[in-house]
Amino acid sequence: MLALGIPFFWNDNDHRDHLDTNGFANAFIFEKWNVLQETKTLPGVSVDAWYYFASGDSNRMGAGSHSWKFTAEISKAWKKVSVHLNPAYRTGSSGGLHMIEGNAGILYQPCKKLWPAIEYNYFRKESKGSRHDIIPGIIWKFRPGCSFKVGPVFTVDSSESYRDKVGLVMKLFASF
Repeated sequence: MLALGIPFFWNDNDHRDHLDTNGFANAFIFEKWNVLQETKTLPGVSVDAWYYFASGDSNRMGAGSHSWKFTAEISKAWKKVSVHLNPAYRTGSSGGLHMIEGNAGILYQPCKKLWPAIEYNYFRKESKGSRHDIIPGIIWKFRPGCSFKVGPVFTVDSSESYRDKVGLVMKLFASF
């Protein structure tokens, strides 16, 4: 599965620095390969390769250079609920970006089109610190292969030099 993602963020930052802005982050594409098919009792495992374009504004939410992210995805779905765990490593073209990421989520599927979800995200950026976020949100499956995700970002803990007071993330995904 090849997919395109376009993220947009609103945020308000504690230190009122140059990151106290809104804007598009770097658009990305990713390819997913299923390694182990999910069964009735065992989770599925897949690996992803993500490419982030140098499309973000480095004075705002994005970066002026491209980067790569490699992810393992462990997921299990039942009739109305699914869970996932995604450890990842991200590296940038400028050589200065080395990031460990972790994502865990629970999705509730009460109907075909709208899925409430809650995610936990962990980021550890070399020489910049780490951050723990909780994102409750909703995923709208508005047509086959396409989804729109929106949710507030609550930073629970951060050792980074900046910390978002308020955040909102929106992502548009389209698979090909």
